[in-house]
Amino acid sequence: MIAIIDYNAGNVQSVLFAMERLGVQAVLTADHETIRRADKVIFPGVGEASTTMAHLRQTGLDQLIKADPAGTWDLPGDATPLPAQ
Repeated sequence: MIAIIDYNAGNVQSVLFAMERLGVQAVLTADHETIRRADKVIFPGVGEASTTMAHLRQTGLDQLIKADPAGTWDLPGDATPLPAQ
């Protein structure tokens, strides 16, 4: 299963449509356990990063993304960069 991170930004509808057309099972979620259990994770890019980073920090998704629990997530290079702590 592919988890698409829902963080109130990014072009998630386009990503969901692409997954559907490819016949790939994907779920839009901000649930940490669902993201941890995913085989792959998509973090859709966004143009304006300050609001995005505030939301990611507020929900703890910034730490989850940095952790990459299984070491298998392929995050695209155009995704919002996460600053080092």
